[in-house]
Amino acid sequence: MEVIETGMTREKEQGHCWIWKSVAGRDDNLLCVAALVADAMVVKTVMNHFDPEGE
Repeated sequence: MEVIETGMTREKEQGHCWIWKSVAGRDDNLLCVAALVADAMVVKTVMNHFDPEGE
């Protein structure tokens, strides 16, 4: 929930986005959520070692 609430967001395409956040103390940074945003947010995938520049 912290990643979704306070992370950085980039829209991938209409209604689809990446949300990511570096979490202190975790070896698997960055954590990322691939989400579908409509009437409700649907988390499709959670990834670690995310690279927002190399998506």
